[in-house]
Amino acid sequence: MIPRKALTLLLLAAVLCGTAGFAQAQQPEREIVVTGVSDLELPPTVMELQITTLAIGPTGAQAGDQAQARADEVITDFRQFGLQPNDWHQDRAVVRRPLPDEPRKMAFWATVTLSVRLDDFTAATDMLDRASQLKAVNVKFDFELDEPAVAYENALKHALDDAHRRAELIAREMNVTLGPPIGCEELSRPPGNERGRFMGFGRRTAPTEDTDSENDNALQPDRPMVLRPEMITVSATVRARYAIAR
Repeated sequence: MIPRKALTLLLLAAVLCGTAGFAQAQQPEREIVVTGVSDLELPPTVMELQITTLAIGPTGAQAGDQAQARADEVITDFRQFGLQPNDWHQDRAVVRRPLPDEPRKMAFWATVTLSVRLDDFTAATDMLDRASQLKAVNVKFDFELDEPAVAYENALKHALDDAHRRAELIAREMNVTLGPPIGCEELSRPPGNERGRFMGFGRRTAPTEDTDSENDNALQPDRPMVLRPEMITVSATVRARYAIAR
């Protein structure tokens, strides 16, 4: 049996050890926490072109055949741009809806949407002009990156470099020595499929020194179309923790 005096001393030692451990845990860690950011401006590398044809008929089959015939005309005509029939992806749809001029009369509306991805879109303006002449009811295009994941990895590297520069700056201002990184957290998300905006959809003038900046994109039907894709921004953000050596 432990004597009462010895038991009291053991309890007192346990309390003191626990208090010391709590005080040590409460001491702030010697580290620097920074956020690194990166915004990469990249030119688009892929253009996705979509051309839709439409036909209206008393039956779905008739409307579908007419829409397909117009789509085939586009495919054949676009051979002049080096595009082959197998380059196109086709989506077909048929719906039954009222006629615009006769709401009580129903008809079948058929569409064929042609899409193609181009890594060389120097002839894009000519393609859009030609599509508008071939009974295409809708012409759409988007600019993209062919490898968005690779672009995001590069943005992450730049964000890490930015975080390190910030940590070094803070360490110099604090008159301490920056230690190695002890943790990092990725705050941004990888892109799925970044799409770039574009300028010049329609017949517009190219900006010149004599052109008012507010009217750079003013509609000019008597002038050729000018496509001016904008740069695509790929962003990354990280939070990094660095130890303080002294």
